[in-house]
Amino acid sequence: GYNLRFEGIYMDSTIWLNGSLVGEWKYGYSTFEIDITDALKPGENELLVRVVLQIPNSRWYSGAGIYRNVWLKAVPELHFASDGIYISTVKKEACWTVRVQSEIECIDRENEFDLSNACIIRHTIIDSDGKMLAANEGAATTLELKVIDPDLWRLDNPALYTLKSELLRDGKVIDVEYNRFGFRTIRFDANEGFFLNDEKVKIHGVCQHHDLGALGAAINRTAIKRQLLILKEMG
Repeated sequence: GYNLRFEGIYMDSTIWLNGSLVGEWKYGYSTFEIDITDALKPGENELLVRVVLQIPNSRWYSGAGIYRNVWLKAVPELHFASDGIYISTVKKEACWTVRVQSEIECIDRENEFDLSNACIIRHTIIDSDGKMLAANEGAATTLELKVIDPDLWRLDNPALYTLKSELLRDGKVIDVEYNRFGFRTIRFDANEGFFLNDEKVKIHGVCQHHDLGALGAAINRTAIKRQLLILKEMG
């Protein structure tokens, strides 16, 4: 099957493929995905995107149209759902448990399938040097992995690890997803405030908007990075 993933269209968008309505999305600030499998044809295809910009619509210049990347995704009959892998971490002394919940989708929506008979899920944790730290596999959609004394995510050292998730059917890998995550503990205390990795941290908040329209509606990654670096310097 094939999906189209739009990271952002501003606003009130409607999508046609080869003259057939394949989807619509009203909100202008969120990512969405549509299944275009049935509307595709061999050879050249025509994709049309209509945008209805309502004015006034925002407190800043938002621009209009497709302002972020668009992806064409090819997916097998069984595959990981888009944004369907959830990672959480729990610390117990020096050992951390990484709990991974996965959502599996089937293109054949009319026929339910038994995951335990259909496929196996395999998760692997990889550090920044490409070294495998832990792995686990099974038919369950929730699996746990153990990691001893990982490098913690801190403000001055935001260390990240990679979770490689594979979906196997009949011993063959049919789908792969990569997600980055970090190890850290957080807690709030009514009297003492916020603690990151058991260290007290004062939270400084800002109202950071999608407000780079003066540079054009299309997203500017360099400008966003510049904003975040300035905010970090501010504390």
